[in-house]
Amino acid sequence: MSDELDLPENVEEGADLAALNMQYPQEDTPEIPGTLGPEEHAESLSALRAELSSRSNDPQDGALYTELASTADWTLLRFLKARKFNIPKTVAMLLDWIRWRKAEKPAEITADDVTYGRNLGLCYHHGYDKEGRPCLLIFPRNNNPEGRDAAGLMKFSIFVLEKFSKLIKPPTNTLTLIWDRTGMSRKNVDMAFAKGFIRICQNYYPEMLGAVYITDADFIFHAIMKVVSLFLDAATLRKLHVLRRDWKTQLVKYVSPDNLLIEHGGSSTYVYQPEDWYRL
Repeated sequence: MSDELDLPENVEEGADLAALNMQYPQEDTPEIPGTLGPEEHAESLSALRAELSSRSNDPQDGALYTELASTADWTLLRFLKARKFNIPKTVAMLLDWIRWRKAEKPAEITADDVTYGRNLGLCYHHGYDKEGRPCLLIFPRNNNPEGRDAAGLMKFSIFVLEKFSKLIKPPTNTLTLIWDRTGMSRKNVDMAFAKGFIRICQNYYPEMLGAVYITDADFIFHAIMKVVSLFLDAATLRKLHVLRRDWKTQLVKYVSPDNLLIEHGGSSTYVYQPEDWYRL
């Protein structure tokens, strides 16, 4: 089997993943530009707050609806976008979200609680892209599904999402993910974790993803995406960009060299330390 990902002839380096010859879910609703903020969607936000406030006397969840009605505009906007600005569906999603936060208490997870994940070196924050988005670097080669602490890894992932939910800022209010596949092999593929992580992202941290740059795409990546694409909508797939043979040259188009590691074609000499998560 070839170790190269066979892209169609008309797909250029750096093309978004939706251009690949794969079967992806289709959406009839046009994508909502991620740069539009509360001012542009004031009417929708007002309608959402009114609906939430109208449920404040609900005998079971009234207190939760009241709390949700005072949630920050940018947070509410992410949920509105995730539900294509459908108010009833957004309300249901928000209620599920706040129930989950009350039960799981993600904001209370500290670096001390995720030593296992920090020590893996599976991911970390480094730099910002040219749009001002914080970059999350992912290194799948550092994960081995055999014998791993599944619960510890998921807890660390939620910890990371919480940290980045505080790092993202307007006007993009999103993050950039650099998926470094260098050195990755079949033994690093962890579909069980991937499906669980995608579910957490979609349900409780929606619309945080601005762009994903996937390096060194090969046949393993192609096989993974055939499965993962089943859990992603078309809008998300349009944010994924495949970088192949000259991926370092491609990456500097989106992230300046001083914000990129040397191994990614940049000039930064940063070396990850597990203790760095304490400083975020």
